[in-house]
Amino acid sequence: MCSSDLAEVEVGAWRGAHEDASLAARGSIIREVGVVKLAVLADARLVTGEAPFDALPSLGDDHLMPGLRGGQMRGRARLVAGLDAAHPLLGGGWLRLRLRGGGVREDREPGPARRWVSGLAVDGVWNTPFGPIAVGYGMNTSGRCRTEVELGMTF
Repeated sequence: MCSSDLAEVEVGAWRGAHEDASLAARGSIIREVGVVKLAVLADARLVTGEAPFDALPSLGDDHLMPGLRGGQMRGRARLVAGLDAAHPLLGGGWLRLRLRGGGVREDREPGPARRWVSGLAVDGVWNTPFGPIAVGYGMNTSGRCRTEVELGMTF
């Protein structure tokens, strides 16, 4: 494994006005092929019980699916897999390509019970004294697209 490979598992349970539990797992494998950096990633999240709507996972959370804002396409279960590639640019930046595919089990939103989406994003990323700045465009097969400009760390 590379030192930048990542694996994370999260389990949670809540009691009170609502009783619910969640299980999440995510991981990535990062490799360098010449000057190009490649990352294969997977992310899965499941919520059970009477979870409030804002606790349901979304395909738009954490910039997982290109073209979506955080909170878009929520459901009780989410699964996303993808491949990211980055190539160095002049000025110390990176040209990043993100290819993603995923689905969400939507039993609290109108429309189909399961929704599968593929997405593509192209970004330029540069480090600045204020944190990274990213400028890019993403689109997906749900018909949504988004131009983004981000400055600073994303959490």
